[in-house]
Amino acid sequence: MKSTILCEVLLAGLLVTSACEQKKQESQGNTASKEVIDTTGAIPMDELQTQVMAVDERPSDVHLMTALDDFSHKNTQGAATQIQEGILALKEETARYTGQGKQAVQSAIQTLEKLKEQIEAGKLTNIGPLQNAVAQAQNTVTHNLFFAVEETFVPEKQNSTARLLTVAVAHLRQRVNKDTSSLKQEGESLLKDGENLETRLQKGEKISTTQLKDYTARCHNWLEKHNS
Repeated sequence: MKSTILCEVLLAGLLVTSACEQKKQESQGNTASKEVIDTTGAIPMDELQTQVMAVDERPSDVHLMTALDDFSHKNTQGAATQIQEGILALKEETARYTGQGKQAVQSAIQTLEKLKEQIEAGKLTNIGPLQNAVAQAQNTVTHNLFFAVEETFVPEKQNSTARLLTVAVAHLRQRVNKDTSSLKQEGESLLKDGENLETRLQKGEKISTTQLKDYTARCHNWLEKHNS
């Protein structure tokens, strides 16, 4: 299953990168410049395929999941160390995020830093807040993909949005599949709606910006519920 998703993500990432390069060239008068102009808050598109492929293998995920394991076994020193390593890795992985994507990362990092201080001071005894903070950090990539869906949408070129939506929904599916909370059913509904929207875009049905943003807003909201 994981290899299938990664193959789909790689294909979608390559297609999206190509489409966005074409759009960039048109807006810049078909120049040969390779500079990515990113003023919307989404991750630069020349890095998109790398980011989406690495979602399950990012060093930050490894460190933060290890921190949870250490904390659950009362190894607080180990947990604090792994959180710090996770923060450093997360900063490096998302260094080129801007706008809303950057804000989401900064919020996740601030939460992790506060919990690290509480752990070191012996004030955190419940793993719940740490679990929520790790989920928040992991969700930053998924958030950013949906930001990209919103911000690159051009009604006349819906196929490009459909390909990017494929990547975003694939990431959302990974989060939903891992969910064991009461929010799982809502997440599964979002997956179905995302697949339906993707099909409509591929068929060339007219989708308004409002319709698209309504869906991505619901996805952002679902992810945020895991951070509260």
